[in-house]
Amino acid sequence: MYPADTYVCRQPCEVYFGLGDATQVDRLTIRWPSGQTQELTGLAADRHIRVTEGQENYKVISTSSAAVSLR
Repeated sequence: MYPADTYVCRQPCEVYFGLGDATQVDRLTIRWPSGQTQELTGLAADRHIRVTEGQENYKVISTSSAAVSLR
């Protein structure tokens, strides 16, 4: 059993943001369960990226000009 304040995720946790007509994300702030804060700036829209806590760089997983269906 894990303490109530412990966060466990077996698979990568994914979050999707609707940007409307925007072509980029000016600033993305991530507040990790550990309390660490990470900020990314100037991200292009229509990208699937992987961000790892404690690493300065992120990895572009895929690009798409099509909308993603969240069924």
